[in-house]
Formats: sequence, structure tokens, C-alpha cells
Amino acid sequence: MMKDDGIVVAVGLAGLGFLTWVPGGANAGDWNQWRGPDRNGVSTDETELAEAWPEDGPVKVWESETLPSDHYGGHGSAVVSDGKVYMSLIWHRDVPTETRSIDNRVMSDLGNRGNDFSPELKAAAEKARVERPTRLRGAALNEWAKEWVAEHLNESQQMRVGSWLASRLVKGKAVLSFEDYEKLDAVRNKRFESFEAMVEWLDGQGFSEEAKEKIIAAVPSTRLAAEDVVICWDAETGEELWKAAFESEETSRKASSTPAVVDGKVLAVSRDSLYSLDAETGDLLWKSPLPMIGPASCPLVVDGKVIFQAEALVAYSFESGEKVWEQKEVRGSNSSPTFWEVGGQRLIVANGKDGAVLVDGKDGAVVANLRGGGEASPVVSGDYLVVYGGGEDGGLYGYRWDEGAGEAVELWGHDWRSRRKHSTPIIYEGHVYLAGGDKQLCVNLETGEKAWEELRRVNISSPFLADGKIYTLQNNGGTLTMFAASPEGYEELGSAKVGALSCPSPAIADGRVYLRLKDRLACFDLREG
Repeated sequence: MMKDDGIVVAVGLAGLGFLTWVPGGANAGDWNQWRGPDRNGVSTDETELAEAWPEDGPVKVWESETLPSDHYGGHGSAVVSDGKVYMSLIWHRDVPTETRSIDNRVMSDLGNRGNDFSPELKAAAEKARVERPTRLRGAALNEWAKEWVAEHLNESQQMRVGSWLASRLVKGKAVLSFEDYEKLDAVRNKRFESFEAMVEWLDGQGFSEEAKEKIIAAVPSTRLAAEDVVICWDAETGEELWKAAFESEETSRKASSTPAVVDGKVLAVSRDSLYSLDAETGDLLWKSPLPMIGPASCPLVVDGKVIFQAEALVAYSFESGEKVWEQKEVRGSNSSPTFWEVGGQRLIVANGKDGAVLVDGKDGAVVANLRGGGEASPVVSGDYLVVYGGGEDGGLYGYRWDEGAGEAVELWGHDWRSRRKHSTPIIYEGHVYLAGGDKQLCVNLETGEKAWEELRRVNISSPFLADGKIYTLQNNGGTLTMFAASPEGYEELGSAKVGALSCPSPAIADGRVYLRLKDRLACFDLREG
């Protein structure tokens, strides 16, 4: 470790080298923020991990108490620092109410997945659904629906909503029509003063009796109340050490991100606030409002600032919580920023909605715009930057900082069509490893030449690398898989059913992995023996 103007700089050797600077840094082996201590998915822990797993997978050490997830608790990941595990979430609970609301949960329960089709395609799909061949059953019906989708939807539409539309065709008259969804969309999240008021509105919209019954059954007699919650557990035993809760409001399931633990403080972003808490006690140090209502990304602490994306890229003072700068050209909230020390300057790299953006960390000024953008987080190693994203037709892009020109130069790019581009890549020993977009692949960092590619059900959760092995959640979080970090070829070393959520990413510390399951947090031992 070395100090530079009061900033602690940790020097690592994974990949081609990288630099991290945070106030106070992280202990060796910690996973104190999103994507680990160096924000790159590579563990600095030197614990030897098992080369293979028993048939029933790695040993589960402990589970937490029941935790809300998805609509009730979001998708934030855990972090580990100084023998403690931390997680922040929006904790929703149902409370009785006289009012009624057709909110996002109701729309989801009613099978709505959007309908951004042309009027002609909507009409054709509705006609096929209502008039589907009554003689078809089972596999024959499924095959008919699949063929109809392939004939009428383009490749992009098939990727996004093909399976959903096929299921509508199979269910026939048992599902709501596109017209029904459009009527409900017009009052989405509107709160009717009573059950009777909602029914009166439904009666005036021309819904069929069958549709009206489905809607009434889907709308609960409760409303969501919410708190912003940060929890701390003992990393070895799972004992809850403290829980801090603050009054909040009902919000999106996305509005709870992964916290960062730096210099004895927990930085947590919620629906509309940034919190700084004492890591030992959970006591509130300060709270600052966000420039928008969540979701927001995972905080990065650098040069005395807390930086994250909340529809804009924003920076707050680590010590006081005062907002330092805001860059509105960086749009987006799901991707989390990282840092890049090149050309004698410290840049913030963010994946916005329209592309990747390089920003001066001192004042938030835009330095350059690059190809990329989207949900995944950028990753750097020395002079190299890798960005995954760019929408359905985007892909994986490699950049290198040109010292002479003073700019990032694109070295290579791989484009492919994918429904989701959320997972963050890993750079290790001159190669890039990706587990996302329903594939796992390895490419050369310098040339972009593909070493190998495997089709796998991997999409949102990001992998991590430890002890020369890469660990990733597959099959919508159901399976934890371990494979060798080698360009020589794909070699799976272990696979275990763990029942994790599909969105949160694993955290690794001292040979143990911490996974957010569907209703709790769990710790598994990955160590040899």
C-alpha cells in the first residue's frame, strides 16, 4: 500500500495490473463493494479453494433469517468487510388498506410483459390467440404457437418476448387481451380510494366479466409500506449484529443496490437517499437526497467522493454527504461506474443508456464518449478498458489508452444479438472472460481474438474470479458453476444447485461465498478440504 495526497492506493497484479484508491482501502481478502475491492470481479484473497466439489456441492455454513426479495426487497448483492457481511435493501411489507391500486406487481401477476408491437401485429396475435385450433393439445399446441411466433416476429422481437407471446397463444382466452392491458396501463399505480371505486372504474371500461374477475382477484386488499434497511451479519456464524431501518416509501424492486464499506463506513443507496452509516454500530452518520427517485447504481468511493449513477452520474462528499457535482449527460441507473487511472488523470468510466462515457473525477466533465452503454459495469486493467453492452445489437468492446494521443482507442469489438446484457466481464492474465448473454466466452485482451465460446444460461448476475477459477450463477440463479480461468478451452470444474436469485452477484471472502437466495442470504464454504 502507498499513500498519495492522503489517498490510499492498493496495487494489484491480476490481468495487466490495476490501481484502486479509496479512503482507508480494503483488508486483504475482503469483498467490500460491488465487483470486489478493485471493482473488477477479481478476488485478492489468497485462500486455496477446492478444485472440485462433492456431488451435493460446497458445504452451506449458514443462512440468515428470512429476507424480502424481488418486488418486496429488490435485488441488491452482499459485500464483506473485516469479518462482517452487509446488505442494503428496500424492505416492503403488506399493510391493510381500504384503497386499491393496479400497480406493477398486479400487472406482472396478470401476465403483462409490454406490447410494443405494431397495431397490425397486435391484431394478428389477438386473432390467433382467440381463434387458436381447438384440436391441438400438449406438444402439438406448443409447436403451433412456436411456429406462429417464428413466422410473425422478427429476431429481436422473438428474443425479447417470443416465449411470452407463445405462452399467450397456448393459453388462448384464459389471458387478458392487449386492449385490456392498455386500459390498465392508463391507471397503473393510481390509487383508488376504495374497492368500490375501483370496481366502478372497471365497470365503465368495457372489460368482459372474465377479465374483470381476473383483475379484481389480482388486486390485493393491502398496500406496500417500506423502509430502507441495512443489515450486518458476522461473516463466520451468520449472527445478525445490527439492523438499521429508515422510513421510506413504496418503490421499484430495483431500488436497492449493493453497498460499499470503506474506512469504517457503510455507503448505501436507496429509493431516494444516500446513507452513510458506522460500520460497527449501524449508527447514521449522514443522509443525502438523490437527484431522482430510484433505482440507483452501486456506489464507488474514490478521491474522497461517493460516485454512482442515478439517471445522472453524481458525486457526493465521503465525509459530509454534500453533493460535489452532477453529470446529466451520463443517463442510466442500473450500471455501476468504475475508475481508470490513465494519462496522469483519474477518470470515472460509466455505462450510460447511449454509450460508455469517460468523466473527469474531479469535476464530472465529460472527457470522451465510447461504444457500449447499457446495464453492465465497465471493467479496467492497466491501460485497458472492456465494456459489455450497447443494447440488443451490441456486444463486447476492448479499448486501450493511447498515451501519445491522450485518448481511448477501440481495439476490437464483438457484436451479437442478445435479450440481456447485464453481466460484467472479468480481465485476467491478458484475457477477457464473459458469462452473459446466454454464453460464456474468452477473448484475447489485446487482439479480441476468440479463444473459446460455450452456450450457457447466464444473463444478469456477474461472475467472480478467485484462486484461478471463475464462479458464475447459471439457470436463473439456480446453479453455481466453477470453471478454469484459462484460454486453452472451457473446463467446468464443478456445478451445484444453490437456489440463488438470478440478479444479485456472489461475494467472496476468506474462501467463503455469500449468495442471496430467494428468501435469505446464505454462506457456502469453497475452501479446499
